Amino acid sequence: MQSLKENGYILIETFADCSWFEQLRHESESLERTQFEHKNIQESVSQDANQRRFELINPPLLTEIYRSRSIEDLIRLPLAESLKPNHRCGYYVYFEGSYIEPHFDHLLSDCMLLICLNRKYGQGRGGVLKLYLPKVYDFEGPRRRASTTPHWRIQDIDLKAGSGILLAGGHILHECTPVEKRGMRLVCGMGYLFQRHMQKSRNPESCN
Repeated sequence: MQSLKENGYILIETFADCSWFEQLRHESESLERTQFEHKNIQESVSQDANQRRFELINPPLLTEIYRSRSIEDLIRLPLAESLKPNHRCGYYVYFEGSYIEPHFDHLLSDCMLLICLNRKYGQGRGGVLKLYLPKVYDFEGPRRRASTTPHWRIQDIDLKAGSGILLAGGHILHECTPVEKRGMRLVCGMGYLFQRHMQKSRNPESCN
């Protein structure tokens, strides 16, 4: 059984096999030409971090999949921690120079499931998810709002199309480094809370 308390994150490489993967990519690429316009939030005041990217929150198909399937079904792994959706999901597009500075996730998210739908590599190395991992994971206590320190382990993760990560981003400091010249990364994200005092939901639908 996989546990977030072991590393703070779980990598999954099998999303391209899910029947809904290409449907999500089609929806995101279709909406990108219309509803993603003027969504650049470079100078906005964010609860998370200064960032430069395009986003679309709670699009129709992604929301349907997110609400109809449990986290265990989406990641297709037995998970030690019980999670419940926080009703926040979206598409996030990073073009050349796009980034997110070091941050903890939204105050209402303990975990985020990020799935890479498309990745185009350009010149150089960028668009990397950088995690600042503490020695001890304490998901029960208050979230730590600390800067990086030398004794933390730093982990670089380059999500490729069809892969994803379940990250305890509400408790682990992380960032997205600027995307390289002529590069692009498209991901979808789904937020979850640790279900500490509620029973788990009924059996989910199948992934396929």
